Amino acid sequence: MAFDADDLHPMRFLRQLPAARAIIRREVHHCRNGLLSSDAFQRIADAGMTAYNQALGKLPFEKRPESTDAAVDTVSTLAHLVSFAAGGRNSFWLPPQLVALLGQTDLGDIRLAEGVDDVRKDGFPISSPHLSGYERAALFNQAALPTASNVLALLCNALCLLSTEPALGAPEWPKQAPSTLVDAIANATTPKRLRTAVGRLADDGYFSVRRLNFHTGAVEIPADGAPDSSLPGREVAAHWRRSHWRRQPHGPGLSERRLIWIRSALVRQDRGEPAVGHLYAMTE
Repeated sequence: MAFDADDLHPMRFLRQLPAARAIIRREVHHCRNGLLSSDAFQRIADAGMTAYNQALGKLPFEKRPESTDAAVDTVSTLAHLVSFAAGGRNSFWLPPQLVALLGQTDLGDIRLAEGVDDVRKDGFPISSPHLSGYERAALFNQAALPTASNVLALLCNALCLLSTEPALGAPEWPKQAPSTLVDAIANATTPKRLRTAVGRLADDGYFSVRRLNFHTGAVEIPADGAPDSSLPGREVAAHWRRSHWRRQPHGPGLSERRLIWIRSALVRQDRGEPAVGHLYAMTE
């Protein structure tokens, strides 16, 4: 199943700024463990500003941006895309039902909220109607903080899910990718031919995504879950148990741990209706 290249920000950016492809191709080998050297970043910044100014020169003056924020964003995006390419361009597509379930999953030992209130309070005082780039960025970050926190929680949950080694669908390529190269990948008879076709698509700004199976990586809890064995004789009322991650012991002497995703479940339904609380819409 092909998807639209414009649905993914990296491909959309590469299509809007074609010069970025050559910059990434040149600098990708200077990125180690996702980190750029100061020299590599300076080269990216110089090349990015040149490409930005060339694109800007094609616009009439009345349509040009009033600040340099777009130029700064261009350089920042280029640096991130170089790291993305150096890391293998791994992309995963989460279906809406899976995103909804992950959004209802507690992260447990992974703490996200610490320091959030302090960040929200420590805004930059604005005393002039003409804001600097740093002040505009601070205001944007404050306004976007709730969304950023939700996105970070989703990313952490998605990484936890990937660590459980779920089954992934076959690589899918954007519908704008050259069909001859996509066919060459599907019909490649040797690893070298496969790498060549994938590399040529990457040079053109295209990469594949893999879809996570909605039913994969989760453990179902019976609806009439048993009482907590750690509290002998204790009977619990009917209630909804939130989705969460369990560090399950395994291996020799149960000395190792692996993450298991436990989905939301109605516990002790036989004891009546659960108390009014959070309601979850679960879709198969």
